[in-house]
Amino acid sequence: MDRIRVIKSSLAVFGFGLASLLPGIGLFLGLATLILWALTRRRQRDWNPAQRYLDWGAWLGLAGIVLTLLVVVLLFLAGSPLGRSSSYGSCCGGD
Repeated sequence: MDRIRVIKSSLAVFGFGLASLLPGIGLFLGLATLILWALTRRRQRDWNPAQRYLDWGAWLGLAGIVLTLLVVVLLFLAGSPLGRSSSYGSCCGGD
């Protein structure tokens, strides 16, 4: 890849990584970020002036995936009997 494409691709990885922090679409954008990161790293031959953006984008994409999975697990636990309190009375524990 020539240097301009590497820089543009690195900035795209960073942009996708930032967008992957949104909980609703974070999983898909996080996966796209990591795929684009891997493709850019494989095709990069020379010094990349946007290397920091490329690396930060990959970390943000990974954080977006983890954040989305964490939200899904918390929502699952909140809806399951394990996530509810043991008293089935009023909200304050009294009958």
